[in-house]
Amino acid sequence: MLGAPQRLAEAGPAHMRRRGEQAEQAAAGSASGPGWPAALAAAGACARGSRQNDEVESSRSRPRDVVLLGSTGSVGTQAADVIRRNPGRFRVIGLAAGGGNPGLLAAQAIEFGAAVVAVERESAAAEVREALKAHAARAGRAARTGQVPGPLTGQRLAPPARYGPQGPPAPHRSPAPQGPPAPHGPPAPQGPQAPHEYPPAAGSAATGHGGAAEADGGPLSGYAPASEGLGLRPAAPEMRPAADERLPLPTVLAGPDAVAEVAAWPADVVLNAVTGFSGLAATLAALRAGRVLALANKESLIVGGPLVAGLAAPGQIVPVDSEHSAIAQCLRSGTGAEVARLVLTASGGPFRGRSRAELDGITPEQALAHPTWNMGPVITINSATLVNKGLEVIEAHLLFGLGFDKIKVVVHPQSVIHSMVEFTDGSTIAQASPPDMRIPIALALGWPDRVPGAAPAIDWSAAHTWTFEPLDESAFPAVAIARQAGQAGGTAPAAYNAANEVCVDAFMAGRLPFAAIVDTVAQVVSEHDGRAKDAVSLADVRAADRWARARAAELAAAWGQRTHHAVGTALKRGETAG
Repeated sequence: MLGAPQRLAEAGPAHMRRRGEQAEQAAAGSASGPGWPAALAAAGACARGSRQNDEVESSRSRPRDVVLLGSTGSVGTQAADVIRRNPGRFRVIGLAAGGGNPGLLAAQAIEFGAAVVAVERESAAAEVREALKAHAARAGRAARTGQVPGPLTGQRLAPPARYGPQGPPAPHRSPAPQGPPAPHGPPAPQGPQAPHEYPPAAGSAATGHGGAAEADGGPLSGYAPASEGLGLRPAAPEMRPAADERLPLPTVLAGPDAVAEVAAWPADVVLNAVTGFSGLAATLAALRAGRVLALANKESLIVGGPLVAGLAAPGQIVPVDSEHSAIAQCLRSGTGAEVARLVLTASGGPFRGRSRAELDGITPEQALAHPTWNMGPVITINSATLVNKGLEVIEAHLLFGLGFDKIKVVVHPQSVIHSMVEFTDGSTIAQASPPDMRIPIALALGWPDRVPGAAPAIDWSAAHTWTFEPLDESAFPAVAIARQAGQAGGTAPAAYNAANEVCVDAFMAGRLPFAAIVDTVAQVVSEHDGRAKDAVSLADVRAADRWARARAAELAAAWGQRTHHAVGTALKRGETAG
């Protein structure tokens, strides 16, 4: 059954519907294992061609309120660029990041007029607040003098939409379901202002609570789905501060639960671009709150598959990965019964064509030199090992519901064909565009509509050569190992992901050889004892993640000891020979 085509066909900010037993299972914290990808397949139907655009509110009808998680990373900054150039289509109402770049986070918040900012590291909260004050003062001075402010995040400020005397419109939502009120209170609870925060100007939409993030029901409780007039948005031009006032500062949330709290903030779309396992809490919070989830954090889907499946309503998840975005577009060309297989393309990374023996001695600098894509360091290393493609195979299985035997990987060094769908009549539909992540990001934010000018198109006036070749699984076994983990089910994918994250950190720190990354992941997956579980709870996932990280760290340390011993032995031989 094909899951995502139907889910994507119903995507939009006004459609969230829980589905009986699946929602009850999710609320209990578990989902059944066998056949659970079908839980993502509302009716198993494929997208129905052009009719798909008629089934969801167009993103052109009004600006969509957007929450950006991981806003200072590679995907986050590219999403900000798309939004900056399309102020009539999108508004940023919330931002979140780990805290490694507080200056950029603060600059984004002031530029876009975000109502709330979350930082995962509590130690970075003070820096974020100070940076917010500095950037707000800078923007305020420019407003008083009538000058265009200098670059906050490298671009000119994008003005918000102008509203009538009634203020900004409320987000378009489906009628709130009848029944008891949500257990965790209203979507935007009032509370004390964050320290150092200036009072909002009259009529400002800034609200919420400051300091460390708190929630009655824990980090995933979030807020109830918004209904009428609960969306937060930047102040309209007539609400801007006067010449003697400063710009209001956003609410600042800090702590390990802060990102998940902002993921449930009233919004139309939540873009989850947090890196790694830490994005799972935010994914679950956004789904529970009924937000459309533009998912760039593939790890949260892979490690929490049954949990995510139990929570996701039809159309609630829209993929951001270029490969899965391409598949979603290609699937518009036929019905579910007409799909023969999915073909994911891989660039091959910087070491394409090398044998296993030729991967010895690879340095982090070499592994970070991707030939076609400009990405963050973790995903770039994953691309070099082909672990990223292994994760994408599992992701495609979960999103689209096809068996692993119907999901193929082919190496395409030019990275122009992002993926393909082969149909039963022998036709293959491919999606082609330059290797620019702003295209799938813009499509996910505006789904099902395209955003004109998201990135430059292919130059068809120039000559092009596109090549395809089979994947060398003897040199790059990561995809085969991922298939095994995916077929095992349960928490095996979580072990695969956790072990890889530890091994990438060890490689970047010089404690693990490049080729040993996948070897270590393979050993951890083979030792994992939760592969045959039919039910997966959040506790199961967290336990598997902790165990796999600890085991991978042990194996990486053993590699380090062997390397140290080998170097010492070589030095002694050199001394003897001399």
